[in-house]
Amino acid sequence: MEPEAVAMISIATLATAMGTAITTVNIFNHLSHWNAPKHQQIIVQMLVLVIVWSLFSFFVVIRPGMQPITMVAMDTYEAYIVLLFTKLITVYLVRSPP
Repeated sequence: MEPEAVAMISIATLATAMGTAITTVNIFNHLSHWNAPKHQQIIVQMLVLVIVWSLFSFFVVIRPGMQPITMVAMDTYEAYIVLLFTKLITVYLVRSPP
């Protein structure tokens, strides 16, 4: 294997591991301090984006031939995140009655 390929795979592995670890801690913190369920449920669903995208990007670095498949999945997930973001804004803006 060429040194450039090894370097790319090493950087991708490190970035994927760091992103997944930091996001997992953030998700765990949201779940342990569950005080606004409507908001936090959407936020946790959105945080999973980091893990999903980092894994897809990692697979593309390892196997570049998988890019068309992963791009479709990433675009679909991105549309889902836009939907969640719109839902989160709606939850923040709509006031519940006292």
